[in-house]
Amino acid sequence: RELLARIRNQIQFSAIENDVMTQIAEQELKRMVSRLSDNGIKISIGAGIAEWLVGDEGAGKTASRGLQDKILSAVSDPLTEWMISNPGHAEVSLSLTGEELTITPLNLH
Repeated sequence: RELLARIRNQIQFSAIENDVMTQIAEQELKRMVSRLSDNGIKISIGAGIAEWLVGDEGAGKTASRGLQDKILSAVSDPLTEWMISNPGHAEVSLSLTGEELTITPLNLH
């Protein structure tokens, strides 16, 4: 174990560029949409949300780890809370109003 830890400390990773981070964010959002679709919930992701998630913190050596946390805290958690507080909506749209995520119902279930 100690040897593996030492090797890990010696491996250098390049920073991930913002455009690559945005692509990763888009893929993670698509996965979330797919999982929800499997449960009968249709989510429409508005333009700019992936870029908003990446934001100024985008590039960096540990950015991809933080991106999943940000998707959970900035999108998934608020969406879950909204769905619990607003039962019966099987179709919603996520968009940005300024720098704030907006959840809009599109259809009553």
